[in-house]
Amino acid sequence: TAFMDFEKTILTLFGTAPESTTMEICPGNAFSSQAFAESASSIQQGFLTKGTNLKLTANSSVVERIMVWSTKATTVDNPWFGITGGRQVQLNFISIQSSMPIGFDYTGQSDLISEVASSVALPENRDAAAMMWKWLAK
Repeated sequence: TAFMDFEKTILTLFGTAPESTTMEICPGNAFSSQAFAESASSIQQGFLTKGTNLKLTANSSVVERIMVWSTKATTVDNPWFGITGGRQVQLNFISIQSSMPIGFDYTGQSDLISEVASSVALPENRDAAAMMWKWLAK
């Protein structure tokens, strides 16, 4: 289950990512961040077309979108991360998009958490909330 920036972080773990999947740790010494065989574009398309958008509270001012999605993926060999290829895994995504910039104050953090919790608790989000609980309770 991932709580990360989907496009800038997660997609680099898949093949043919939109941004380079090679990280240079020092000049001439680079490694690949690819962990899964599936293409980044197919994962992004699946997320956008099959993901569930949660209803937000009427007074949501910081949270712009909460989206959840789950899919299977197959690992690729990546010795830098200790990953052996050919293993099928379940990936669960919880994406929270917010207008709050990095480095916000504690009051802002409180507002963000409150809006997420209130939105997830809405009756319209019952199925998605149950799915997330199942993921996180493992």
